Amino acid sequence: MALYSCADCQYEYPDGAFEQTPPEERLCPGCGGPRFNVRVYSSTVRIIPAMGSSVLVGSNLWASWLRVAIQHTGVAHHARSSAASAQGDDLLIWMSREFEAAIVAVSASAHSLDAFYGSSAISQAVRDQWKNTSTRRHGKIREALKQVFNTGPMNNHWTSEFEWLFDLRDAALHAQEKSGPPVLHPLGTGTAQESVNYSVESAERALNLAMSVLAWCVDHPRESLPDTVSWVSLHKQTVAKLVKERNSSTG
Repeated sequence: MALYSCADCQYEYPDGAFEQTPPEERLCPGCGGPRFNVRVYSSTVRIIPAMGSSVLVGSNLWASWLRVAIQHTGVAHHARSSAASAQGDDLLIWMSREFEAAIVAVSASAHSLDAFYGSSAISQAVRDQWKNTSTRRHGKIREALKQVFNTGPMNNHWTSEFEWLFDLRDAALHAQEKSGPPVLHPLGTGTAQESVNYSVESAERALNLAMSVLAWCVDHPRESLPDTVSWVSLHKQTVAKLVKERNSSTG
């Protein structure tokens, strides 16, 4: 998806209008200028050449991380199903695969929210409010979302869920290896605490949180903030596709 605007007067072309205009006729309706900017919101970039143009390219990393989380949650489910009917070494192999897929899904879900905070949905002015504070990352994300989206009904729930998710992500990222007594895995087998922490249940919980945050935000922008409303209009379809992909992966 791309948004075209005049490089001189910042006139924004309506959806599809620029691409449907022959190259030789691409003059700004506002000032008559031949130069334009294009901001691309897609992992696949399509550039339309024009004399004197400048191109701005952006990647929606929050969407990419969310797809990683969706994919690996599916892998964790497959591993759990296979482990349920396995024994001996095969059981250990499938439990290991579930753990590895789940730790990626959990981390990717947190990374998605982290990337959302760094996206153009949140202005730099909002992020700068916590530049010199000791507020933890998940707290900064939640507080920023409050300012640009109507998050009221979700705030209490998100507080505990964000803390759980980022604690789990950080424990994997900054791991401190130590031994302990075995704990009971959902499969009924004694295992290391990490294999319980990063299980298909955790992958599901993490992915559900990340998906619900994005879905809620695109449905509840603060109407008094034009930039937020514009961001939502550009990315609502992307979120809808991710929701559909998520539903298909568990259906």
